[in-house]
Amino acid sequence: MEIIQRNGWAGVVTLLVGMFLVLLGGTPQVSAEPDVAETKKATEQGEAAVKCICSASQAAAEQDIAELRKAAEQGNADAQRKLGLKHEKGNGVPQDNNQAVDWYRKAAEQGDAQAQWFLGGRYAEGKGVTQNDVDAYAWYSLAADQGNENAAAHKEITASKFTPEQRSQAQSLAVELKTKIDNKKQ
Repeated sequence: MEIIQRNGWAGVVTLLVGMFLVLLGGTPQVSAEPDVAETKKATEQGEAAVKCICSASQAAAEQDIAELRKAAEQGNADAQRKLGLKHEKGNGVPQDNNQAVDWYRKAAEQGDAQAQWFLGGRYAEGKGVTQNDVDAYAWYSLAADQGNENAAAHKEITASKFTPEQRSQAQSLAVELKTKIDNKKQ
């Protein structure tokens, strides 16, 4: 009890830690005061390591984006869709809905079903383009025809808002887009 009265609970904890270290073969720290020079050195080393790791991972991410952009510019539909998604989310590149739509369109016009679904979503929500349910339906329709279940569900939801005239217009646009895509593939 005398230890508690003289040093408080912190003293008891220090004493117990010291005893534990002695039992394990270590030596208790004489002073509770950390060595300022050692602490500063350790902090600087830690900060340098973090900067190094961050710089390396940032450089790797920039390299990945550069390679993705190169493949997209060379016409790789998968890379175009992925670059569109990066622009939509602002992941490694500035967030830009217009750029997202441009890349999605390039991939979608090559027949990439997921890009067609994404592009349909942009038209349905109006992100990067003027909102247009007829265009949304047409892109959803193309993706749904390739088995994209999400696009099929969104196609039906969009169609439920249509008048018979709008439905006919949307179906005609889907056929027109499919013909254009098929002709590009030949």
